[in-house]
Amino acid sequence: MDHGKSEWTESIHDQVIRLNTMTKQLVTLSRLDEGNTSNYPFAEFSLSKLASESVDSFAPTFKSKQLSFNSDIPSDINMKGNMYLINELFYIFFDNALKYTKSNGEASLTIKKNQNKKIEIIFSNDIEDNEMDTEQLFERFYRSPNSVSKEGSGIGLSIAKEIVELHKGKISVTVKENRIYFVVVL
Repeated sequence: MDHGKSEWTESIHDQVIRLNTMTKQLVTLSRLDEGNTSNYPFAEFSLSKLASESVDSFAPTFKSKQLSFNSDIPSDINMKGNMYLINELFYIFFDNALKYTKSNGEASLTIKKNQNKKIEIIFSNDIEDNEMDTEQLFERFYRSPNSVSKEGSGIGLSIAKEIVELHKGKISVTVKENRIYFVVVL
């Protein structure tokens, strides 16, 4: 600090931020593992509004990385759940899309009610690799062999799965024609 910024101080700063993020993720994961909903109280809220706000906050980053982003969010979808955790769910999937969407590719978010009146949240993005092990994506600390060069801890999707399960929902993943689809049903 006496000698100002250098490549060493910048590197240390970046590592502290990364470790802080990982610590927060591990604490969230630990609390979710407890399965105690009192840690995250449920209330009625507008999923449409929350999703739209998330899209608005991530749109500039998608644009700066020259990635297309599309959303289809009806204005009348409400749900009972923990708004903080659902916001975290959006963050995880938008962050993943920013990291793993192929160059000049597209990502999208669609929210709808299915034939059973359940809420479906579908995140998808273009990917380079069609040959990923989708069975392991939700495992803690799993990193696809093709994603080793990307920043991340391999915790995000396991947190997403725990959030969905706490809300008594289901999450699935499929890969078709160089596009990955995460489907959350709540």
